[in-house]
Amino acid sequence: MELRATANWNDAICPNAIWNGSGTAYCDGLATDDIVGHEFGHGLTDHSADLIYQNQSGQLNESFSDVFGELVDLWNGDASVAGAPGGTPWPTTPTGGGTDTPNTGRSGCGDGSVRWLMGEDSSFGAIRDMWSPTCMGDPDRALSALYEATSCDPGFDSGGVHFGSGVPNHAFAMTTDGKTFNGVTVSGIGAIKAGAVWFRALTVYLTPACDFNEAYILFNQAATDLVGTTPNDPRTGGSSGSAFTAADATEVQNALIAVEMNGAGICNPPPPPPNDDCVDATVVAAGTHAIENGGATNSGVVATDAQCVGTFLGQVSKDIWLSYTPAQDGTATFTTCNIASWDTDLVIYTGGCGALNQVACNGDAAGCSNYTSIISNLAVTGGTEYLVRIGSWATTGGSGEIEIIFTPGGGTPVEVCNNGVDDDGDGAIDCADPDCVADPACVGSPIENCTNGVDDDLDGLTDCEDPDCAGDPSCIPFPADECATAAVAGLGLNSVNTIGASGSADSVGPCAGSFIGAMDNDVWYSLQVPGTGVLTVSTCGLLTFDSSLIVYQGSCGALVQVACNGDACGLDAEIQLSVTVGDQLTIRLGSASAGQAGSGLLLLELS
Repeated sequence: MELRATANWNDAICPNAIWNGSGTAYCDGLATDDIVGHEFGHGLTDHSADLIYQNQSGQLNESFSDVFGELVDLWNGDASVAGAPGGTPWPTTPTGGGTDTPNTGRSGCGDGSVRWLMGEDSSFGAIRDMWSPTCMGDPDRALSALYEATSCDPGFDSGGVHFGSGVPNHAFAMTTDGKTFNGVTVSGIGAIKAGAVWFRALTVYLTPACDFNEAYILFNQAATDLVGTTPNDPRTGGSSGSAFTAADATEVQNALIAVEMNGAGICNPPPPPPNDDCVDATVVAAGTHAIENGGATNSGVVATDAQCVGTFLGQVSKDIWLSYTPAQDGTATFTTCNIASWDTDLVIYTGGCGALNQVACNGDAAGCSNYTSIISNLAVTGGTEYLVRIGSWATTGGSGEIEIIFTPGGGTPVEVCNNGVDDDGDGAIDCADPDCVADPACVGSPIENCTNGVDDDLDGLTDCEDPDCAGDPSCIPFPADECATAAVAGLGLNSVNTIGASGSADSVGPCAGSFIGAMDNDVWYSLQVPGTGVLTVSTCGLLTFDSSLIVYQGSCGALVQVACNGDACGLDAEIQLSVTVGDQLTIRLGSASAGQAGSGLLLLELS
């Protein structure tokens, strides 16, 4: 068929490049080799699998275009193998070859190499990174909080087509060059073999509505079909001289597993957080606090941008709530700037949940990444409750932190009766302070809350020290305090209670970049793996404290650390590793900071 391309395109949607169903068009500065290959890739998809441009099928559609565009870029620059350009040259063209350099093997964000970057020579600069998608804000695996935040909302970017494409993009880059990721080691099979698998999957097997789970099966089928064949070299049209083997097909499968394209529950939101509604707002003092709105529902409270015109206040959807009461008059700043992972909206109210009175708001603060927010220097009155609502501009979500900065402005501090702080400096905290005798939080017979670190019933004993907490699940000592007494775990949800647990003498091995922390108050589990696949060990959204995880092989006293993680999902931990039926694993769960403890659940899943 005829290939049509229009350069120096001038249209209302410029700067852009498109496939319009019959040809391609490029605004000035965008006709680079990878973008040209990308747009004609959409044409190939239209005339083969015809993947619907929505949700995961749309993410696959975008990814196939990135794959073919990057292959054109690499081959056009004689850079199909990491290192100095060389090898079989691309056919000579009137415009000459590309210059895909430096083409060194990738190690991470900002490593200086342009290999696996999309659009690096365009007027935009690089817009996606196939090797490390998170460097550009795109998810690198399908069960990550970033994927849930960017790629699961049908109303955002057609279901995250330009974000979720990072998952299959990552699989292709790993298949080509090889990489260890998410507990899985992939040995690269090269661009020709990887490209042959992707091309066959697209043109023979995928159907318009394919999702990731279906594509996982079909990519593997395409790889199996190629075993014993010798793919052609696109640079010459002749044989590449290298046969596709069963081992090559295994590496394709490993890459797809590493990015979780076979994962169960992709886009299934977690349960709502405990502060999902105004009436359940988490009481906080000034300082920095972890936030996460995965699974949060919409409160339905209508927010106005009257106090923050021009800051792009959005829907304030998937909102969570905090309650902040300053001890005296002053000013308070509320900020998610550069410390939250998603496009946040902030709204502040007084008046209580039944009579909300909006007093401040912000959508996108100047100079803040990810469209995060700041409400600066809000005048606050001592003893007045301020309800802090943190939501999403659209309907995505994420995790991170909010910081509340209080600057005193006069007046005598008053005791705030529910925040666990001696606000007025008289030595008495909350309901123990005579100033709180009539406060609603202190009226009636106080009951000891067994997990908040406060002497709620004023008997001089806190949490599990109080006899009232003797039967509370959080105060029942967990027997699996050491490796030798590890609890037998099973697939699914397993109970966790680290209150009263001691620290273990076992050392913590290297766990680069995951903020694993102290592993204090740790508890232990043993698991005999019931099948072969990828084991997920996760505390994401399931615990009341900042957790860390380590997985070992071997016996107590001779443990060999095989995987670890600190903060995979907010302050929670998650590990994924390849396992074989019959493997005996020991799992250690502890807190990131000394003295932290709590309860909840540990999830074990095998896929």
